[in-house]
Amino acid sequence: MTEHWIAIECNPNGQWGWLPNAPAITEAFADILSTEGGSRS
Repeated sequence: MTEHWIAIECNPNGQWGWLPNAPAITEAFADILSTEGGSRS
């Protein structure tokens, strides 16, 4: 049996602004959080 580790990070301040794709990441999070039920179509 192979174990799989998953890390979930709480980032309340949104400190990903240093990443080159920060605007795209922000938009993706907003899209996911703003869809009803959290599902993407």
